[in-house]
Amino acid sequence: MKNTIESALGASGAFVRLIWIGVLTGALCIPLGLVSWTALDRSNHRDEAVQEMTNSWGASQKIIGPVLLLPFEKDTVDEEITFLNGQRNVKERKTTTRHIAVLLPDDLKVTGDVDAKSLYRGIYRAAVYSTELQFAGDFPVPDFEEMGIKPDRILWDEALVTVSVSDLRGTKGMLSLDLAGRSFPFLPGDALSISSGVKASLRGLGEWREPVSFTFKINMRGSDSLQFSPVGKVTTVELQSPWADPSFTGSFLPTERTIKPDGFHAKWDVSYYGRKYSQQFLMGSQNQPALQESLFGVNLVVLVDGYRCVLRALKYSVLFVGLAFMGFFIYEVLSASSVHTVQYLLVGLTLSLFFMLLLALSEFISFPAAYGMAAFLTVGMIFLYCRSVLGKLRDAFLMGTGLTAIHIFLFTILQLEDYSLLVGTLGLLGGLGLVMYLTRKVNWSNIGQPVPPPLPKE
Repeated sequence: MKNTIESALGASGAFVRLIWIGVLTGALCIPLGLVSWTALDRSNHRDEAVQEMTNSWGASQKIIGPVLLLPFEKDTVDEEITFLNGQRNVKERKTTTRHIAVLLPDDLKVTGDVDAKSLYRGIYRAAVYSTELQFAGDFPVPDFEEMGIKPDRILWDEALVTVSVSDLRGTKGMLSLDLAGRSFPFLPGDALSISSGVKASLRGLGEWREPVSFTFKINMRGSDSLQFSPVGKVTTVELQSPWADPSFTGSFLPTERTIKPDGFHAKWDVSYYGRKYSQQFLMGSQNQPALQESLFGVNLVVLVDGYRCVLRALKYSVLFVGLAFMGFFIYEVLSASSVHTVQYLLVGLTLSLFFMLLLALSEFISFPAAYGMAAFLTVGMIFLYCRSVLGKLRDAFLMGTGLTAIHIFLFTILQLEDYSLLVGTLGLLGGLGLVMYLTRKVNWSNIGQPVPPPLPKE
């Protein structure tokens, strides 16, 4: 049945219908916005659940060290000049200040088996791991002349070796450092003041005049990622794990990597030329923050993130509904039939519920399966509705085919992240060309009447 306004306006009815379809599409932004809000809320709830799991198990681990800290004293002489009875008097004042020299190892090798697994809380999943990391290397003989330090002012009994560990709660058992043939227990405390960590006092070791070797191991638990800082002149890190979906991140990528369905193996060989700090510097200098800027390692990726995919799909939701409405409008024009505004609204609400159904299903099954099931249910429902409203099976089949094509078009864009703009633009251009072809003989001045034949040539 023709709308009252369209009947009054006669030939301009198609234009009014297009405007009204635009208004309906805009009105459907309200339920679509509610779906977006729900998706964000569920995503935040998932993040909170994962955060609770990782807090109980152990957070992402960042390891900086080992680093040798050598306290030393430095004397400075200041001159105090006074004038008394016209005579200049100079008085020297000696001040002793305390500083800490930071020395990094020449060679550092780290090996470990990362026993990764999934931890669940309800329907939510987090990637966690347990590992035993073996550290080995050697500290060189300090070059005090380069730093302007007098060797006799070094406080050797206060020397420390410290290792910064971002979440010390994940460590297990007692930790100790084997250095120069002796064992020194690690105590809690990060002497670098970066985060939490452990430190070992070298009291009683005294001065060394040749490189000293060290070894220690850390049993720890963590989640999501494991990262290291390349503190050695040459830092070698070798990890293997049964986790099949690693993502190598940070300032340096592995020189060797093997990824298989049963896990991965990766090896990093990092030279000190690729970082911004030297092998020895004073505590408090600009080199200290740079220790955190050169981290590298591996992330344990949880591949299925339905919330992210749903949120990406919702970005195209207005276009999605608009294309469906355009298909119904073209049907009206070509068949000289009429689809009531309420019928447009019901179809639009069904398409809006497609995204809510997609969100709900993606929490339990993979996104492609959830998309296919949600599309099947919504397209099937609209097909049955059109079969009853339009009265012809052929017309309902055409509308169902068009809606199926729109769903396939959206799914293709979502899968091709890098090429989504190109594919989406070409798809819209092709759709516009199809509309132009189908309506090439439509007399827009008088819908339902054929286009008048061209005037004969004189």
